[in-house]
Amino acid sequence: MRKINLLFLKRSAKEIFVTDAFSLSKQRRINGSDEMSKTKKRRTVKRRRSAKPLTLTEAFFLLFIVIGIVAAIILLQNKGSYQIVAYDRSHRATLLHTADSLDEAQMLMQQEIERGTYNPAILQDDQMIDIRYGIIAFPNDVCTQTTAFTYLDQSKGYLNGCYGADALYVGYAEGWLFQISAAIGKISPDQAQLYDIHDPALAAINHYQVSAGRLLHYGSGNVKDSAKQFQIDLGAAPASLQDGIYYSYDGHYFYESFEAMADDVRAECHTNAVNSVPFYQYFQYLPQRSHTDHDETVLNTYLQEAYGITSLPTTCPADASASILYKSGSLFLDMQDRYTINALILFASAIHESDAGRSNIACAKHNLFGHSAYDDDPYASAAAYQSIAECLESHVQQYLIEGYANPADTRWHGSHLGDKANGMNVRYASDPYWGEKIASHLQRIDEAFGAKDHGKETILWVKAGTAFYTAPNEKVLYQTTTALPLIVVDQKTIGREIWYEVQSDAAIDPSSLVPDANSLYQEQEARVWVKAEQEE
Repeated sequence: MRKINLLFLKRSAKEIFVTDAFSLSKQRRINGSDEMSKTKKRRTVKRRRSAKPLTLTEAFFLLFIVIGIVAAIILLQNKGSYQIVAYDRSHRATLLHTADSLDEAQMLMQQEIERGTYNPAILQDDQMIDIRYGIIAFPNDVCTQTTAFTYLDQSKGYLNGCYGADALYVGYAEGWLFQISAAIGKISPDQAQLYDIHDPALAAINHYQVSAGRLLHYGSGNVKDSAKQFQIDLGAAPASLQDGIYYSYDGHYFYESFEAMADDVRAECHTNAVNSVPFYQYFQYLPQRSHTDHDETVLNTYLQEAYGITSLPTTCPADASASILYKSGSLFLDMQDRYTINALILFASAIHESDAGRSNIACAKHNLFGHSAYDDDPYASAAAYQSIAECLESHVQQYLIEGYANPADTRWHGSHLGDKANGMNVRYASDPYWGEKIASHLQRIDEAFGAKDHGKETILWVKAGTAFYTAPNEKVLYQTTTALPLIVVDQKTIGREIWYEVQSDAAIDPSSLVPDANSLYQEQEARVWVKAEQEE
């Protein structure tokens, strides 16, 4: 079948018309005719021949060609769309390979790691997708924004980048895996930004320093702004840590190099850590079903000496020397006496959450613990109470006894302050270092008044899934969902088994011998047993 060339038809019609007109004019000049000067010039209009319509076969053939061209363009655009580069310690990148898919790129990156390449990474359209040694920076432009993430067990977590801007990058698995505040989580790449650890844009990242025997944690509220760095004094450093800089994103194992830490976290080991025994800040992991030996005078005196508090506020916002916590120490000790909830932990929590009783939420709403004060609008959303005594009662009853110290409640990950892996910090606060910061307050108060509490209790760590028994090899009451610290009361050896008697977070109903948040907590009755083989 003959193909029709539309362009040729158009050009042919034009050429025929011009040629015929030129021939006619030439012939008239030869004949010497003056007819055109005497009569009106006749014009002959040459009609263009219309194009013959395409047949169905021709139309499909043209469509096939167009589709092929479009597909070729797409293939060319995607050809080698992933670049595998190697960063050196000065953040200089060398191109190693290109790949057509992420799977291929990850295979090539792993091969480079096995060859000993220092810091290979995967880029796509100048965006970093994967890297061996890097950090994740969470959004922190506005502190009203939280970042949701998923734990490895598929439960949900959240944090705020203003209080912990960076996490250790662990790897890519249909999302970015990271470690922060001892927790491993996963987010979508569009939720954060991935950096080479040696990127000069990084001005302040998470690290620790031992100075004069004290362990200081330096966190960041913005990785690009050193002015947003904060310090948390964790007390005496482990004996194995000498003065110097260390890296850790779990707060338990410390490394002299970032790379050694990252390699161990990926390998799920602590081979390269400086300390072989994990560090747990005592107050951060002390269950709240405990006692302080400090009295109300200590609490009131500390508030005056540490913060210059001399009166109750008369207006809100309060003056710097006025606090809603002024001479309130007896209220906290009363909670301890009535409910067996540590008064010093309550007091330090109130200091941290209410700016020592001077925040507008504390002053105007008598809210000492940030109850319902959500990040998007803290003051408007914060719960209001008639008095701080009412707030304390609510915190102990509704938040602790019915929730964070209740194994039957989804908020329970242990009653201790903890971190993003276990304890109250998992769900109570978006600040990943909330538990650490309150523990630092506890440390300062205790040290200022004779260090009566530090180390008083024997703490036993047990693994996730540990069963709690009424007695050795008897009825199982409940199981842990995460690793937990427990207060040891007694120890017993039965045959080859070692059993520990520990204090339960929940009250135990004496008649049914089951955990019951509505029962009165009696220390002697609220004791349960765990096997030594389940130690963490």
